[in-house]
Amino acid sequence: MKIKTSILQVIQVLIVWGEDTGSGTENLFVRINDSEYIDFIDEGMINLSDDHEDGAYQLESYLVDRVGNTSATTSQLIYLDNTAPEVEIEIDPNAIILNDKIFIDPTTVLSFVANDEGSGVKDIFVSINGAEFASVQNDYIVPEIGENTIRFYAVDNLGNKSDVKEVSFSNALSLPETELYLEIE
Repeated sequence: MKIKTSILQVIQVLIVWGEDTGSGTENLFVRINDSEYIDFIDEGMINLSDDHEDGAYQLESYLVDRVGNTSATTSQLIYLDNTAPEVEIEIDPNAIILNDKIFIDPTTVLSFVANDEGSGVKDIFVSINGAEFASVQNDYIVPEIGENTIRFYAVDNLGNKSDVKEVSFSNALSLPETELYLEIE
């Protein structure tokens, strides 16, 4: 008699299957994190997206064949990650804000930093002044002098995508005109 079980992760759904090449499989019991064993022989999958938070889950399973033989328990650690990465832009040297407008030096370096505690960051995408989004791997200096708009987002290793963020600024060399009023009494 040969009994085997497998648990495969497919996005947020786990496909659960077992096979007995002798008498056939009667039951496929699975439990998550020391919960009660549940027979999944008719269902074939476990949906983790609805009831479970991101994190590590220990899955254990065993089979019972049609004549009552029980397989050894197999165990697998899986990670659930439905959270998009966080992404920010770092400006060095720091920007100057005047009259609600952001100004940076034309040689200012822009760094895009993303963090994902689950599956990790796969890529960061940037669009400058309405161009198509492109992957950015290094720090960046905006080549166009004037008014600029940068849009950016990150994707993790499971395809979770952050919201697109946007920053508008000027890297023109001249600052806006200011006026100083002095009243002498």
